[in-house]
Amino acid sequence: MARPALRIEVTPKDQKELRKLLSGGVQPVRVVLRALALLQLAQA
Repeated sequence: MARPALRIEVTPKDQKELRKLLSGGVQPVRVVLRALALLQLAQA
């Protein structure tokens, strides 16, 4: 039994900020993983 896909609404402004954070240089791993997860869930 698989769970239904989780749908997260991320505004375009927030997506832009997340991408900026990811391309901005060295960040803690936890921050990077959370940003990537939010972007992936927003695209699902």
